[in-house]
Amino acid sequence: MLEEKFGFNKMSVKLWLMDKIKTQALMIALGTPIGGTALWIIKKTGNTFFYYMWIFTFLVSIFFVTIYPIWIVPIFNKLTPLEPGPLKEAVESLAKKLKFPLSELQVIDGSKRSSHSNAYFTGLPWKKKIVIFDTLLEQSTDKEVEAVLAHELGHWSMSHTTKLLAINQANVFYLFALFSAFIDNRSLYEAFGFYNERPIIIGFMLFNEVQSPMESVIKLAMNIITRSFEYQAGKSLISASGDNMKLIRKTTLLCDSAIAKILPQP
Repeated sequence: MLEEKFGFNKMSVKLWLMDKIKTQALMIALGTPIGGTALWIIKKTGNTFFYYMWIFTFLVSIFFVTIYPIWIVPIFNKLTPLEPGPLKEAVESLAKKLKFPLSELQVIDGSKRSSHSNAYFTGLPWKKKIVIFDTLLEQSTDKEVEAVLAHELGHWSMSHTTKLLAINQANVFYLFALFSAFIDNRSLYEAFGFYNERPIIIGFMLFNEVQSPMESVIKLAMNIITRSFEYQAGKSLISASGDNMKLIRKTTLLCDSAIAKILPQP
């Protein structure tokens, strides 16, 4: 609603419908075997299931990190190589300076869904690609795009992605370990009307409801951590380029185009 009101939403009804169909198809194709395997692990491994589930979810995460840029993104968007020129040369030079294992520089057609601009990197540790939204190229000068990418590469050089993965995996282990204490709690099931049976799926749903207050605290802590990472990446940009005005100028322009505040009120 807000995206439409302020002119950011560019999706047609046909595109919205196709996205829904593709998303549901992927959820069935990938979610069904993953969910089935998870239930099988819980049933087969008894009270120590959380160790095996933690390993399984970690492997699933690595699997999605691997296939996302190769198979999933092209289902929804068109990716084209960044045209040769000063911008490509500047980004390749920056990647070389930071020892970033750049393998591809691509442009994504984000404008068909939104007027927001962005850029990101993805891929395996030894083979990365940088993806730039076409809206960012349209709304920015080459120097400003370089500043945005330097900020993103700052996250990589400071291992923010790896740190967040480790934090998320620790949180997943905590949740599964806590769930193992709830899964056989007869009083929990009976409190919600399940007297004779204790389905695992129902137990997990009830567990999510019970521990949701704690999850709010964890989300707050994660927001604090990610916010500190953003500041660190900004400082890394200044170190890499030696020009803090590019960062200030592009941050101001991005906030202006997104109708956002640079320093939001707490």
